Amino acid sequence: MKMTHTKPCVAIGLLGTTLDNKSQGPKRWNAWRPTLALCQHEALLITRLELLYQPAFTRLATTLQQDLATISPETTMQLIPIRFDDPWDFEEV
Repeated sequence: MKMTHTKPCVAIGLLGTTLDNKSQGPKRWNAWRPTLALCQHEALLITRLELLYQPAFTRLATTLQQDLATISPETTMQLIPIRFDDPWDFEEV
């Protein structure tokens, strides 16, 4: 079921340094990457994705941004660098 709506839909996400980084090069298109999968649902059109990422993973975030432009040109991705001393400390995050 394909739904269409005119209101903007904004999503906020965290870069997944494991699942979003399944592979590099052309093989990356064969891997499920959750950040991209979020914007591939026919029933939900994400118009803007605010992606939080740690600066050490800038290259991965940029690759995802470019790939998103390919698979979902109606979605814009804003990259937002953020630093965590301990990303597993939920209170800090």
